[in-house]
Amino acid sequence: MKLKNGFKAVSIGEDRFIIEVGGSTVDLRSAMLINPAAELLFTALYEERDEKELVNLLLSSYDIDEETANRDVSAFISKLKERDMLD
Repeated sequence: MKLKNGFKAVSIGEDRFIIEVGGSTVDLRSAMLINPAAELLFTALYEERDEKELVNLLLSSYDIDEETANRDVSAFISKLKERDMLD
């Protein structure tokens, strides 16, 4: 899976969001607040990745167990799919 074109992570104040950028407009209605782990996954999805690769990325970056990493990756992917952000 891979992100569709037009999505990027941005800072608004001290928070990080995923927003859709199209042409000269930004649609903040679909903005999604993210934490550092979600931003790591989001950035990885600029290239084609499978779920296992994302789980391994979390495992190598954070002190968490595989069950937690699997659950977090699944939840994040579900949110991206709900918002039609993945190819």
